[in-house]
Amino acid sequence: MRNVQLFNSVGSLSKSQDNSHKEEKIHMDVAGLSSGIYFMKITTATNRTITRKLVIK
Repeated sequence: MRNVQLFNSVGSLSKSQDNSHKEEKIHMDVAGLSSGIYFMKITTATNRTITRKLVIK
């Protein structure tokens, strides 16, 4: 995984985290985010993009 970006429901970037150490997992603290629907964009080491929906209650 190269990086993870978290976008709110209107498309604004809420959080971003790079994986400069080339770890298999990235831990992102979302405790400070408001409740709602977010979209997580994951970019892999091979430049593949994966998008997932995240619901924070």
